[in-house]
Amino acid sequence: MVLRSLALCGLVTFISSAQTIPNAGFETWAAGNPTDWFASNILTIYVPVTQSTGPHGGSFAVQGTVVLTPTGTGYTPILAAGVDGGGFPINFRPEALHGWYKFSSDSGDAFSATLGLTKEGSSIGAGIFYSPTQHSAYSEFVVNVTYFSDDIPDEAAIVILIANSQPAHIGSSFTLDDLSFGPATTDVKEAGTGKPYSFALDQNYPNPFNPSTKIQFQIPEAQSVTLKVYNLLGQEVSTLVNEQLQGGRYRAEFDGSNLPSGTYFYRFQAGDFSEVKKMTIAK
Repeated sequence: MVLRSLALCGLVTFISSAQTIPNAGFETWAAGNPTDWFASNILTIYVPVTQSTGPHGGSFAVQGTVVLTPTGTGYTPILAAGVDGGGFPINFRPEALHGWYKFSSDSGDAFSATLGLTKEGSSIGAGIFYSPTQHSAYSEFVVNVTYFSDDIPDEAAIVILIANSQPAHIGSSFTLDDLSFGPATTDVKEAGTGKPYSFALDQNYPNPFNPSTKIQFQIPEAQSVTLKVYNLLGQEVSTLVNEQLQGGRYRAEFDGSNLPSGTYFYRFQAGDFSEVKKMTIAK
C-alpha cells in the first residue's frame, strides 16, 4: 500500500508539471492552428504549420514544413508557446524541456527548440536543442536549462523551428508531440577504462562582453569539431570552428560587433559529444 501511494504521488507530480505547458500534446486545434500556440501561418497564403494524424501519443501531433514563397525561398515553420507566442505562466524551476520529434533535413537544415525563463521580464534561465540529424521515427530531444540566478521564473517561452544560417530549404520538415518538463541530461561519456573522456567546453570570457569574447575547449584525440553561435530563435549567427582538429586545447574568438545586445548560445560538437553554453552581448 505504501509503495502504491508513493507511485501515485509521483504520477500526480509528473502530470501537474507537464500541464504547465499549454496544449503540450497538440490535441486541440482551432482554425487550422494548435490552440494556445502561435504558428507562422499567414491565412491560406503560407501554411507551414499543420495538424498531423501521426502522433507519438494521443490523437494528433503538429507538423512543420518549409513552404515555397513566390521569390523561390523557403518560408520557415515557427511555433511559439502562448496564445500570441509570448510564453505562459510558470512557478517552478524546470531542469529541462523534453519532447518527441521526427525530422527530415535538406541542405543542412536543423531542428531547433529553445526554452527561455524570465522573472518579471528579466531572463533568469535558458536552453537550446539544435540538431540537423534526421529521424524517420520519433526520437526524444532534451533542452537542458542553464540558470543565471536563483530566482523562480514566472514565465516560460518555448520556440520550435527549422533553422539555418540561410533561408530553410524546401523538403525540410518536422513532426512534434508530447512536450513536458523533466530531468536534465548530460553528454559526458566514459572511456573503456571507466575514466571520463576529457572533452570540455569552458564558459566564454569575458561574459557579458562587448564586442568580443574568447571561448576555450578541449578534445582528447583527433575529431571533427564545430563551434557555432545561435540566437534565441535557434538561428545560426556565426560559425567559429568547422574542421578536423588533433587532440588538445583550443581557443576561438567571437566578435559580436554586428549583433544586437542580448542572449546567445554557443554549441560545441566533437564526435558524439556536444555541449551548449549561454553568453550575453551587452552594448
